[in-house]
Amino acid sequence: MVNKTDRLGKTPLLIACYFGFVDIASFLLNTGAVIDGCLERATRGWDGHTQTEIIELLNKFEKKY
Repeated sequence: MVNKTDRLGKTPLLIACYFGFVDIASFLLNTGAVIDGCLERATRGWDGHTQTEIIELLNKFEKKY
């Protein structure tokens, strides 16, 4: 369920990353969310801004596993 996509193909993790919800993103990652395009997307930025804290979290989690 944690990797289920909405009708636009967005996962809960992607949405949490987009809005900069670090605590929620961390929770989702620890419950099995797949990073998939989140790190690349966060690095490139959404609407002209990058999510620095999200990038750090995704990098940390990616190295952990």
